[in-house]
Amino acid sequence: MAIPHGRIFNSDQAVGVLIQCVEPINFNVIDNQSVNLLFVLLVPDEQCKKHFKMLLLIAQTLGDRKLCKKMRMVYSGQELYEVITGE
Repeated sequence: MAIPHGRIFNSDQAVGVLIQCVEPINFNVIDNQSVNLLFVLLVPDEQCKKHFKMLLLIAQTLGDRKLCKKMRMVYSGQELYEVITGE
C-alpha cells in the first residue's frame, strides 16, 4: 500500500482516489516492496493542517492487513467500494 499525496489548486475540497493495480509496481516505498494498492490524496493548499490528519486516518485504516487482503481479492470498483465501506 502506498499513499502518495500532494496539494491541489483551484479546488476547495480534498480529493482521494483508490487505485488497484493489476500488476504490482515499484513505488519507492520504505520496505522496497512493490505495491498494487495506492490511495492518492490531493488537498487544497489552505487545508494543509487537515492534510496530515487525513493522512493519519488513511494510513491507520489501510494499515489493516485483513482489509488490504480483501481489497486485493476484488475485481471491480463496486466490489472495492463495498469492501471499504463494509456494505
